[in-house]
Amino acid sequence: MISVNPTYSGLNSSLKLAIYVKDGDIVELKSETSDGQIRKNSGLKDVLNCDFSKVHVICPIFVEGTESGDAIKVETIDVHEGWG
Repeated sequence: MISVNPTYSGLNSSLKLAIYVKDGDIVELKSETSDGQIRKNSGLKDVLNCDFSKVHVICPIFVEGTESGDAIKVETIDVHEGWG
């Protein structure tokens, strides 16, 4: 299993790839994506007032053997929710 947790506030072509994976690799991604704006007890008002310029995205990942424009299939095996 490959673990990675860097995040970025936006994606663009200047970002370095965080990891390189091969077809069939299992990758564990860890991220706190809201910059602390959304918490366990947050409600609709908190979500509506979220500053999306501070929302993080997962790091760029390169799948070996792919080229620009290729479609890839990603399977989500499990999602864990964590707070604090």
